[in-house]
Amino acid sequence: MSDFKVGDFKSNGSTEVRKAREAKPKAAPEPTAVTGGDAPAEATTPAEIYRQRLASAGVSEAEANAIFDDVINKGYYQESVTIRGRKAVLRTRTYEDHVRSLSAVEVQGPRFQATQEELQARHNLAASLVEWNGTVFKTSGGDVDKEFGATMQTIRKMASPVYSLLLAALVKFDAKIYVVFSDGAAESF
Repeated sequence: MSDFKVGDFKSNGSTEVRKAREAKPKAAPEPTAVTGGDAPAEATTPAEIYRQRLASAGVSEAEANAIFDDVINKGYYQESVTIRGRKAVLRTRTYEDHVRSLSAVEVQGPRFQATQEELQARHNLAASLVEWNGTVFKTSGGDVDKEFGATMQTIRKMASPVYSLLLAALVKFDAKIYVVFSDGAAESF
């Protein structure tokens, strides 16, 4: 290889077939003190895998059940969070909200990925934000499109750091919802 040069893709002249590397066997997991010396058993059913996923996300089964029931029975789940001592209420989005977001992307046709992601994030926040700092944006039985428009106008006028804090709270909220409704959820309830 002493005469190898960067960008030289010519063969070395050998017609010998390269030998495949042998795979090294995986080492057995180390015994743990928690399980009394035995390695933890791997989950085998979708329900067990789902329960492990909930535990990893810090969501109890009771909380997951309550979220699941709210979405099925009420059509949404909402949760209060506190940001610097101010209350924000976030709600799961509807399919209509999803379609509205996709339509905005189609209509505006952003040229850059970052612009598309910001547009979708803004739409998701406007669709999910029920209340912020004492201002209620969504009421039961209100005009959904009108409420969305008013929320979007408020978001556009927010200070950028406040928008970022609310968006970070929404990301955490969405992550919890995605875990609750991930593979195995239906089998677990």
